[in-house]
Amino acid sequence: MTRDRYIAPPAQTPTPRLAFRPAEVAKMLGIPRSTLYDMIRRGDLRSVRVGSAPRGILLVPAEELTRLLRAPTTLRIPDTRFPFGRP
Repeated sequence: MTRDRYIAPPAQTPTPRLAFRPAEVAKMLGIPRSTLYDMIRRGDLRSVRVGSAPRGILLVPAEELTRLLRAPTTLRIPDTRFPFGRP
């Protein structure tokens, strides 16, 4: 028996994710999924559809999240508590 079997393998650094599903992005940002889909529809957040259309998987690139969070706070996220305006 050799001593090599007991040496720990080198630590591996995790590969950063390149894209996230909309539910994950909404949870990370703390917003409803419907708001996230509105942002994608308006063009505030870029997304990519992977797979055969129209049922492909929708993904949001990680670089797009970085761009969104570093941008000036001019992005208007609608207040969903009052859908018909403030009372």
